This record gives sequence, structure tokens and C-alpha cells, in this order.
Amino acid sequence: MYDGLDKLLEAQILSYDDPVKIFLEISLNQIDFFKKLPKAAKNEWIHNMVPRSLERGSYLYNIGEYSTKMYVIQSGMVEITHKLDKGEEFVIERLYRSSVVNHNSFLMNDGIDSDAKCKT
Repeated sequence: MYDGLDKLLEAQILSYDDPVKIFLEISLNQIDFFKKLPKAAKNEWIHNMVPRSLERGSYLYNIGEYSTKMYVIQSGMVEITHKLDKGEEFVIERLYRSSVVNHNSFLMNDGIDSDAKCKT
């Protein structure tokens, strides 16, 4: 009934910019895989992302899990840690706003070899 409406809507969505979409696109462009994606594919990826708020002390993922998600930090800080032989936690990295977390394991459908804990 409305020939071409889908193309018109797709063009409008591609040209629409809001602060969150721009933030996510800039964040994802830090990763070579996403940087090389066509704008339409990247846009679809961004619009399928689901916001998630986590409490301080909760985990994004744990050692030994299989990766089903990746994360873009909008606020707060996440520590990537690994347990030493004596059970102590060793902080590998602290990640802040605009960091993309767990993208390698997610894209490769790989096992996770660290913990990611929300610190703030």
C-alpha cells in the first residue's frame, strides 16, 4: 500500500542523531570490527542494544562462562580481574565511560578468562 515506505524510514533512521546514538557509535568505532561495518549495519546493531543498570559489586561476567554479551559503559567503572593461585584478585584493568567490554569473547563466541565487576 505504501511503496517505498520502508526505504524512507530506513533513510530517516540512518540520518537521525541523538546523543546516545552518537556516543554508542563513537564507542563502537574504537573496535576495528565495528569501524569497518557499513553505517546501516552499525545503526541496526546500536538500535538493538539493550540498556542495563547494575549495582555496585555485581558482575557483568565471571571466569569460565561463555560469552553471550558485550557491553559499552555509559557511566561508572568496571574492574577486569583474574584470581591468583592464592585466591587473591589481581586487577588487570579499570574501564570507564565509552569502554567496550568483552567484545573479543563475544565476537568469537569464546570462553571468558576473567571477571568483570562493577565498582561504581
